[in-house]
Amino acid sequence: MTKNIPKLKLPKILGLALITLILIGAGGYLFMSNQKMKNELLKLKDPKVAQEQSQAETSVTMEAVSKLIELPEGTPTLATVTDAEKLKDQPFFKNAQNGDKVLIFTDAKKVIIYRPSTNKIIEVGGLNVTKDQNATPEQPITPKTN
Repeated sequence: MTKNIPKLKLPKILGLALITLILIGAGGYLFMSNQKMKNELLKLKDPKVAQEQSQAETSVTMEAVSKLIELPEGTPTLATVTDAEKLKDQPFFKNAQNGDKVLIFTDAKKVIIYRPSTNKIIEVGGLNVTKDQNATPEQPITPKTN
């Protein structure tokens, strides 16, 4: 014969099972968060890791942009627009949005704003490099059409 579980013990067992599941879930979440933080700290501590990621991002961006426009020779400096509102007073950046990529080809004196979300080139312009090495985009260059 099987014993029947008294009615009072069943809610306690279900409650303990629920608490156990919640603790396992919370532990898993904390473990994953900890791993993510460790990876971020590794990037900060190891400049080589950060540099490799930066080079990879530059390569991916250059590959996408090269399908839309002929790129100058050389490796550009890559920047990301993080606060477009601060740039609105500069004519070159008037159409820039947060997340846009800015490719700066210092040797070729060319700047390109690329929007990955739409896969479009937003602006192309010349680069004015002064003797004190401050670089500012010049007025946009209007592409010639056939």
